[in-house]
Amino acid sequence: QYSELSNFFYVWSREALKTKYNWFQHPNVSNDEEIVSSNHAGKDYLRFQRLLTNVWKECHRVLKHDGRLVFTYHHSDLLGWSTLLFSLVDANFVIEGVFPVVAEISYNPHVKKESSITHDIIFLCKKRTGNSPTITIEQLYYAWKEAYHEVRDRLSRDQLKDSDDFVVRMGVFLKVLSRDGINLLSKCSNINQKYDFVLQLAREFT
Repeated sequence: QYSELSNFFYVWSREALKTKYNWFQHPNVSNDEEIVSSNHAGKDYLRFQRLLTNVWKECHRVLKHDGRLVFTYHHSDLLGWSTLLFSLVDANFVIEGVFPVVAEISYNPHVKKESSITHDIIFLCKKRTGNSPTITIEQLYYAWKEAYHEVRDRLSRDQLKDSDDFVVRMGVFLKVLSRDGINLLSKCSNINQKYDFVLQLAREFT
């Protein structure tokens, strides 16, 4: 995780700053409160969703009524994308736009594998106002398909790897579901049912 990687820089910064700032007294970076999902660290996806939701709620609180929340994201599995979706929806945000961008330089050895992800999605979100439309799963699928091809048309000159195309598909999936699929999510009685429903939809759509 990023907190673990930052230890490399922290040990040097600590030597210069430990007498000035109390948080540099620790020998390593403290990652107890890091907002990640990590099985080996005992931090599951529900914890990740809960803490990320708190971040978005604070963003929602301080954001102007017509302001926008913008951030980048990518993930290699469906669960990571579903967790992001629920955190945004629970914080009363709707995804307004998705914009794929190159995030890794091509000669970076970290991304040489065909399965490596080189693109991020820039998410543009706004505060939710009014009610979500009532639509069927079939209508949601066609809305996703149309939005996906619209985004891919903007990337027509780029030859995306399968792993990067997956990122684009999931970014568009989250946009359409956050905008049009709230009524479908509301039919689920608990969070586990919501995850099962979204994961199944994602497999069928993407």
